Amino acid sequence: SNLRTVATHWLNTVESRALTFWLRNAAEFSHREKDDMEVSVVSLSCSNDDCDMSMAECVCEFEPLPNWVYAMHVPRSSTNVAIVVSPTCSKFGEGCMLHAQELFHFFKQLYPRADITENVITSTSSWYMRMITADHLVCPPGVGCLLPSIARDAYTYVYEVT
Repeated sequence: SNLRTVATHWLNTVESRALTFWLRNAAEFSHREKDDMEVSVVSLSCSNDDCDMSMAECVCEFEPLPNWVYAMHVPRSSTNVAIVVSPTCSKFGEGCMLHAQELFHFFKQLYPRADITENVITSTSSWYMRMITADHLVCPPGVGCLLPSIARDAYTYVYEVT
């Protein structure tokens, strides 16, 4: 219950900034213009939250999942599949961008009719907005998806470290 309260409070504080950003950058969120679209988002981030973009070096613990695990949670009916990468994972995560590219080609083969995209999202509010507004959200182990996944009402699958 406390996590839900924190997530709701966080969502309320971020919501107005994210909405303003969304309206200014509607092209980036064009996947939400049509009601018949089904958007799936795979979000890649460091599993720890110790890294900051202002740092020169940082140990980003990136723990990718096998491709088939993502495929289990991204429905075949998806019209858009977005692979979004956090800036810290892109900068510090060993293998993070390689995994994103691998997923891009894997999804292109698996979902030939879907629009597949791969982006490093530089704005935190934009990254969170993509996760919150997706129909389906899949995340490997990490804290990056914690608040958006709690704040969402839609399908979310976040893997935990075992």
